[in-house]
Amino acid sequence: MKRLHIEMVHDAVCSWCPLGYYNLTTALQQYGDDVDARIQLLPYELYPTLQSEGEEIVGMLKRQWNWSEARLRSYQQDLTQRGKEAGIVYDFSKRTHYFNTFKAHCLLHWAEMFDAHLTLNQHLKQAYFSQGANISDTGVLIGLAEQAGLDVSEAEAAIRSEEIIAQTKAKQARAKSLSIQSIPAFIFNQNQLVVCSNSVEFFTDLIQTLLDEEAPHAIRKH
Repeated sequence: MKRLHIEMVHDAVCSWCPLGYYNLTTALQQYGDDVDARIQLLPYELYPTLQSEGEEIVGMLKRQWNWSEARLRSYQQDLTQRGKEAGIVYDFSKRTHYFNTFKAHCLLHWAEMFDAHLTLNQHLKQAYFSQGANISDTGVLIGLAEQAGLDVSEAEAAIRSEEIIAQTKAKQARAKSLSIQSIPAFIFNQNQLVVCSNSVEFFTDLIQTLLDEEAPHAIRKH
């Protein structure tokens, strides 16, 4: 069995991150027991200055990127269709706001200590993209932690923990050090950087290449 260490740079409100994760994990499934993959989540905040109530997506895209109604509809339709193909529900009638995600990243970091970070992340994605939940709200996050099988009181304490906050910021620094311009991004075995959600076929080929070759120590961008 060969081992792969994979760091995924993501944000809980990033529309393309669930697709990237799906493509990666589907590719890994094709290798079965031949590959032991450890996936670690690195936090990246798309909107770190947002307040707890968040901001309406439509207004933000129009203001920041000058998107027209037609472009917005096209984007939503494309994302919805891609999501259906991957079993991901994007419900834009409910998912109307972007939210600050730092608390969510802190909770995910804490959950990793129990190897529950990927399960919690799945609950986060469903709550936000399918139900439009305010994932900056502590109560919402604690409820999702409970769904992931984590202790509620410990989860609440983790969100407020100075130690967890500092460790989460250290992970953010790791992500920023890679000079990534967009997410999702993936670092394989600390030396192969891949940006964007890509496809199942892309990740399948890349994993095979990594398993076949002796990778250099310096980070390479793909």
